[in-house]
Amino acid sequence: MNVRQIKRINSVTVINPESGEVFENQDIVIRQGIIKAIEPSKQTSTQEAIDGNGLYAIPGLIDTHVHSLGFLGDTVPGIFDLRWIFRQQRKNLASYLRDGVTTIRDMGSALKLIRSYSRRAAKLEIISPRILYAGPMFTVPGGYPHYVPKGPFIIRWYAGLIRVDLKAVNGETYARKIVDQAIVAGARCIKVMYQSEEYNDERTKLPIIPLSLLRVIVERAHLYRVPVGIHHTYRKDLQNLLNSDIPFDSIEHLTTDEHLSNEEVKQIAERGISMSSTLMTYGIIYHVAELETLLQQQPERFEQKPLSFLKKMCEAIRTGGEPIRIMSKTYLQNAVKFMSANLKKLLNAGVKITYATDTGLMSPCGAPHWELKDMVQAGMTPLEALKSATSLAADVIGMPELGRLKEGKLADIVLLKGNPLAKIEAVAEVAAVIRNGFLLHKI
Repeated sequence: MNVRQIKRINSVTVINPESGEVFENQDIVIRQGIIKAIEPSKQTSTQEAIDGNGLYAIPGLIDTHVHSLGFLGDTVPGIFDLRWIFRQQRKNLASYLRDGVTTIRDMGSALKLIRSYSRRAAKLEIISPRILYAGPMFTVPGGYPHYVPKGPFIIRWYAGLIRVDLKAVNGETYARKIVDQAIVAGARCIKVMYQSEEYNDERTKLPIIPLSLLRVIVERAHLYRVPVGIHHTYRKDLQNLLNSDIPFDSIEHLTTDEHLSNEEVKQIAERGISMSSTLMTYGIIYHVAELETLLQQQPERFEQKPLSFLKKMCEAIRTGGEPIRIMSKTYLQNAVKFMSANLKKLLNAGVKITYATDTGLMSPCGAPHWELKDMVQAGMTPLEALKSATSLAADVIGMPELGRLKEGKLADIVLLKGNPLAKIEAVAEVAAVIRNGFLLHKI
């Protein structure tokens, strides 16, 4: 991969989402991957400089919930699909980076495989954002995600666990063991699944992890100062979580089936729990026009099977069919409406809501303007949405050196052709992407 180090961005408009300040005609001075200074333009010309005239600089975006190694389909691939899955995974990672996402937190992938990609990304061996990861998802036998099997032994041996099934017998011992293994392998977060029903209209019951086991996982992870994120989608499951005193750190996904009460919102705020947005994936049927345009204009993002899956999903949406096997049409029609209303209520209460797309399984990786636009339509200002994807996200993932255009911070910078504070969709107009001071993408 051909990359070059950048020492200066000249004459650019700098947007600071954390404070809301905008500074015109500035130079950003970079040394060894760190922002050394942001100062009035001196028009200094060097080989390591980028001309930022007419462009807007924002911090690199941080997606706090993705499945970057996903295969973009709703059926489990077979052993022969490995021929194209690895290519699709690299395309997924490149799509995030080229769309301005410089850091991702992968919330459910095979541990050995995601660790390998993370190391390669850190060495700039692949076109990719910085990758933080949780590794395997903690659940129970037959529990959510019920459609994701353990997989053949040879695949688990090569790629690592993607799910951990905890049983009543020796469950606590096994949970501690796998938490230890995941963190030793570099996990920066632990993810636990807490969903008691399927996404179908019948809401078929699913076995769910006991709160006693959840407590063991949280306490073990916190020994290493590693946060725990809880997957939920249904309000009744959230109520169980809030009625416990287990000190988990984040709730993954906004509630999809009912409006949260004032008391529930208050509890979330008082306990300092952050929530991820993930509107674009649960509301994918409302992005069908954008998805069709993406498939037509940038088919190179996808291998043939994912491309075929996404086209069939668009056709089903257009014709009123069932778009996705694991989620009913009724569920998809209603989920994002409740999520949007709950986002606004949580936002007003001061709850930290982080930009997150949940992409990689049934929605395309990258395209941050889809999620940010949904967040704005739900009640955020463009500034609040940008902050959720930069400084706020950086704090939630425990990397405050990211998400800010300030002296002493890492030089993760995206240059845009338009002003995202005037129109959030301008985030799609990427001119260049810099990570750790290296130019990784330029139009």
